[in-house]
Amino acid sequence: MLIDYDEFQQDVRRRKRERWVKILATEPPGRAPGRRPRDPEQERMLLRLDRARLDKKTAT
Repeated sequence: MLIDYDEFQQDVRRRKRERWVKILATEPPGRAPGRRPRDPEQERMLLRLDRARLDKKTAT
């Protein structure tokens, strides 16, 4: 049985949405979505970079 390409794309998008809902539900509050470092030092570095970028953006 062949599946229509558009149906296939819809199914893939649906699965991605379901997967991300589960992933985001397991994350502790306060962590920015899309940033998933498991290493505390890497997370600290990313936070410093984010703050520096925001400071630079608001300074100009």
